[in-house]
Formats: sequence, C-alpha cells, structure tokens
Amino acid sequence: MCYNTNHGKHIANILALGGAVGGSFLVAANVGVAVVGYVLFLLSSVASLYLLRKIDNAPKALVYQNIFFICVNIFGLYSHMVG
Repeated sequence: MCYNTNHGKHIANILALGGAVGGSFLVAANVGVAVVGYVLFLLSSVASLYLLRKIDNAPKALVYQNIFFICVNIFGLYSHMVG
C-alpha cells in the first residue's frame, strides 16, 4: 500500500506514461498481444485520471478524455474476450 502521497504519485506517473507507451506499442504491433496492450492502456488512463484529480483546476477536457479512454479500453477488452 502507498501511504506516502508522493510515492503514490510517482507510481501513478510511471503507470500513466509506461502504460500508454507500452500499450500503444503492443496494440500497434498486431502480434497477438493486443489484450495486454488494452490492459496497459486501461491502467494508464486510470493512473492519468488519478493524477488529474489531484490537481486543482485540472482541465475538464483531460478528465473527460481519460474517462472516455477508460470506457473504450474496457470495450476493447470485452471485444477481445467475447469474439
């Protein structure tokens, strides 16, 4: 558990950046690991939303964008699981 706020933010920063970069590469590579890419994208969007919630007057567009990305990534995971 992260009891130190700065430690939690540091982990969220790593997940936000690393998840987006890693997820985009895995989805774009189209080598059968797109599900892992969607999971990384999902973690990235959740971490980004967490970080945005910590900022006073965070741009609403970025908050809504990350909420949309979370929904799209859940849909992507669902699509891969079902079909």
